[in-house]
Amino acid sequence: MSTLSRTETLRQLFADQDRQTTIGILLIAPAVVIILVALVYPFLNALYVSLLDRATGEFVGLAHYQWLFAESSFIATLGRSLAWTVGNLAFQGVAGIAIALLLHREFAGRDVIRTAMLVPFVIPTAVTAIMWRWIFNTSYGPLNTWLGNLGLLSQPINPLNDPSLALAATTLINTWRWTPLVALVVFAVLQTIPREEYEAARIEGAGVIGEFYHVTYPHLQGSMTILGLLGFLLTFNIFDMIWLLTNGGPVQATTTLAVLIYDVAFEMQNIGRGTAVSVVLFLFNVAATWADDRVGTPVDDTIPAPLSPASGAPLVLDNLALWTLIAVVLVVLAYTLPILSIVSDAGLFGSSTGFPVTITSEAAADAVVDTLRGVR
Repeated sequence: MSTLSRTETLRQLFADQDRQTTIGILLIAPAVVIILVALVYPFLNALYVSLLDRATGEFVGLAHYQWLFAESSFIATLGRSLAWTVGNLAFQGVAGIAIALLLHREFAGRDVIRTAMLVPFVIPTAVTAIMWRWIFNTSYGPLNTWLGNLGLLSQPINPLNDPSLALAATTLINTWRWTPLVALVVFAVLQTIPREEYEAARIEGAGVIGEFYHVTYPHLQGSMTILGLLGFLLTFNIFDMIWLLTNGGPVQATTTLAVLIYDVAFEMQNIGRGTAVSVVLFLFNVAATWADDRVGTPVDDTIPAPLSPASGAPLVLDNLALWTLIAVVLVVLAYTLPILSIVSDAGLFGSSTGFPVTITSEAAADAVVDTLRGVR
């Protein structure tokens, strides 16, 4: 095709387009180019690197992926990543909604609490990790000291150093940090719900649960679906919080796919295998996005009528609510059973003698220095 014919074709193409559509295409073109350069090309390059042995430059094909899925530790890491992600989403969702519902009520000091609630979210990750490592420290940490002085512990416990508790502890710490964001989004949605709908629900005889399910929940459904997807993608890829708290230990108890990428690529000095893990991680993110788009519950603008006690109709949960309830129950069981086992072995509430720890300011300074040195 000659240059002239190509020019005529382009002119015809743009002539057929509406003027505003053409302007819109030109405006988004720079963003599309940036995405192609910053995202698409790096992914294609990573895919190519995962097929090489970087030490020798030899093309090894799918050897890295075969090694990956043949390793039993990878399957365990994948399951751990899913447990970490689902646990965070469940705890953050429940805590965030509960806090938002409390802040939605009128009481003295609500504005102060609403502002203070955001403090965990704005604290840098490194500071959060150092703070919680200090809190859990068995020698000078305030948590063990207070519990020991109260006679609630017979021996100090650091959940970050216990393989049975480390994942639960990191999950709760990460929940502490990100729950304010969930609560803020939910609170913003609650502000848009007309009070007339709650009044109508009360007139129909709905209680607190009925008001939440028939009035509050339908309004939250769309926002929580989007927030859940973003939360899954962000949490599944978290590296810094886990690494600063536990370095993926103890005994790989907190090693997720993000941490495994670092271990394989930089600790084991195998860039090809590390890149293969990163490609698998990316594909899981794509699959989660696709699944949310395909099976996500559509948002219905109509608000279901409140449950009337005279009707005798049972409270029927839709698919999203049912699976949310099942996920919360499973996560609570998965995280509390190991904790109860360790607490029982440690003698919690089994001794009236404490172990008060008194430290001087010099010792406190040395403790902070040791903590900072422990964070790699």
